[in-house]
Amino acid sequence: MGDATWQNARFLEYRNTGAGATVNGNRPQLSDAQAADYTPQKYLAGTDGWNPM
Repeated sequence: MGDATWQNARFLEYRNTGAGATVNGNRPQLSDAQAADYTPQKYLAGTDGWNPM
């Protein structure tokens, strides 16, 4: 990913768990409401309305 950082890209975390999971100013977190906008249907539907599910 080279020089990509969350400050110049769109990297967000959502419900991460485990030893490395943490919430701080350098690790933006999606709320449940924000995450609802990121679904397979919305990303894969395209202009033809295809339903991948």
